[in-house]
Amino acid sequence: MAPGVLKTFKKQFKQTIDDILIYTDFDKFAATNGIDREIEKLESIDFDISIFDKYSRESEQLKRAFRISYDIAMKKTKKIVSQAMEAFYTRYKCYRLKWKRKNISNYKFRYRHFKRRKNGNN
Repeated sequence: MAPGVLKTFKKQFKQTIDDILIYTDFDKFAATNGIDREIEKLESIDFDISIFDKYSRESEQLKRAFRISYDIAMKKTKKIVSQAMEAFYTRYKCYRLKWKRKNISNYKFRYRHFKRRKNGNN
């Protein structure tokens, strides 16, 4: 997996967890610093969500909030990555088209110039 995808996922996951914890008033109950450190330790987006159970303090609602946050972060990450790939492809296509036009016009100029010199016309 590309490092940028993991970085995007971590950012989205952290933001989604913070939003849900604040919205449900669990931000005072859960250890947010420990959760943030645990997110930074992630090496892949495919992990067992139960590693966050130790921060839930046996609350099923908080465990559910972690699962929901994971799902939302995955969806957001997929959307962001696909938009980035689409933008990259579009820029590549435009650059390639400009390069092609430049070379074609340059070729036509050289061909006309060579044709004139061959006929004796400068």
